[in-house]
Amino acid sequence: MFAVLRDLGLELYIMKDAAPPGFVDPQTPTKNEEAAVKKWHKGDAKVWTRIELAVGNTEMVHLSGAETAKEMWDQLCMVKEAKGRISVLATRHALYRMEADENNFDMVEHVSKLRRLQKELHLMDNKVSDEDFVMILLTSLPESWDMYTSAYLGSSGNKPTLKSHELIAILYEEDRRRKGRTTEATGSLFQAKSVLKGRGKTDSDKECYNCHKKGHMAKDCWSKGGGSEGKGPKGQGSGKGNH
Repeated sequence: MFAVLRDLGLELYIMKDAAPPGFVDPQTPTKNEEAAVKKWHKGDAKVWTRIELAVGNTEMVHLSGAETAKEMWDQLCMVKEAKGRISVLATRHALYRMEADENNFDMVEHVSKLRRLQKELHLMDNKVSDEDFVMILLTSLPESWDMYTSAYLGSSGNKPTLKSHELIAILYEEDRRRKGRTTEATGSLFQAKSVLKGRGKTDSDKECYNCHKKGHMAKDCWSKGGGSEGKGPKGQGSGKGNH
């Protein structure tokens, strides 16, 4: 809004010392003095209109009681600054209190959330130093990362020496290593269970898919349709599944 007024040459009407010109002798003002006052009020009215057109209906209440464009501007600035301070406070609270959930923890998503909050604060002219961001990141990780972060802080004398982007790269690598180890362990456990399950079965438990009798498999079945059809001992019919 200020840029618009400046472009129109009207920014003087909202400056700190903005005021209509006075009279040397209020009892007998000169024509030049009256013309200057008239010109000032005309410019003030233009700024008034510009401000009213720029604000929404819900913000018009903040302009009540103002008698000049400067008073309107000052009242709006007070409201905006108060809202800005509240936004900064809420965002800083969210950043410094961020804690990752142990269940379904996603390192990339967690870091992205922290970066977004940091960027929001920077846009509100409330910068978070890189050193502070490193500490926020380390202390926001789940409990399962405590030993890792404690070892890192201990080696750096509780004062991080890495830049945030360097630390993030290290954390991403460690996260990938942990996920790979979990996947390997799950695969090994599944394989072990499969082997043990297979070992638990004896030949007498196996069922033939050809004759549906137990004690042999279809490839060894002597019955019709089996893999060893007609190869049974003499004296046993080929229609039987005995060996």
